[in-house]
Amino acid sequence: MQHEVLQGSEGADAAVDGPTPWMGNVCAEGSRPETAAMLTGRLQATAALIRDIAIILVVPGVLYVGLELCAVQAKATDAQIKAAEAEVDALQTQGGALTKVLDLLATQKELFDQDRQQLQELQGQTLQFNTRLQQLQDDLQQSQPRTRRRPSRGG
Repeated sequence: MQHEVLQGSEGADAAVDGPTPWMGNVCAEGSRPETAAMLTGRLQATAALIRDIAIILVVPGVLYVGLELCAVQAKATDAQIKAAEAEVDALQTQGGALTKVLDLLATQKELFDQDRQQLQELQGQTLQFNTRLQQLQDDLQQSQPRTRRRPSRGG
């Protein structure tokens, strides 16, 4: 290992172990340079501290955001339920009106069928009447004597 002597602004000498003084190997004069294991331990402790602080700060925030999202979802679900109930009510009202319309159509169909049946009966009676009338006219013509009229002469 090579030790270089650095002059600080106060004139104190410091030893640098290795070519990378920025890694924290700068030691006061007379002390041993830190080993890699010590640096790794210090880095692990710092990382653990940062992790612990992040967990302490982030986990409640994540839980809060999750609870707020659940509340928003619950409100949205409630709104959907209310909308579906309103739609069901509207459909039931519409269904009641349609039932009335269907009843009215059924009544009109019955009346139409009755009118058609009466019309067919009248047509049958008319046909019988016309047939009887024709028979009577034929009988009348046959019962009257056939006489020929002579044309009159001169006036």
